Amino acid sequence: MYFWNIEALKKDIVKDRLTEKERFVYVLIYLVLTAVGFEYLQQVDTELENIWDSIEAIANVLIVLIGTYCAYRANGGENGQDFLGRYFSVGFVVSIRFFVYLIPIVILLIIYFVLSFPDSEVIETTPLEVSVLLAWNCCLYANIVRHLKAVKNTPRNITVSA
Repeated sequence: MYFWNIEALKKDIVKDRLTEKERFVYVLIYLVLTAVGFEYLQQVDTELENIWDSIEAIANVLIVLIGTYCAYRANGGENGQDFLGRYFSVGFVVSIRFFVYLIPIVILLIIYFVLSFPDSEVIETTPLEVSVLLAWNCCLYANIVRHLKAVKNTPRNITVSA
């Protein structure tokens, strides 16, 4: 694993010496650091941060970590094929499909907040909001894992169903 020596990394890539496990480790570290950075930036300068904001941030990072690891295992782990290509392409399509579900969820949460806190200018994060969004995120990763497992287990001459 290279942390600084880009030339040695490029040489290994060109000579096809990176294993699926090494590629997975790079992806996992990249995604976790991105998730941590994103969650941290959301917390900066927030006066009304409460415990639910912290729970959501930690849980989101864990979901990315565990979900990506489960996806790697569903693809066959060290013996899997083209984890990166499969993970990002399947993840992209599943994410778009799940975004459609997120729209009514957000609308219902907005209605909940308007009805529950009618006089409040600023609304704090609630357990309901956190639970619903974390459940959505878990379902997203569960579907990515399910589809990666289906791709892995489907012979090349068989049609894959939705």
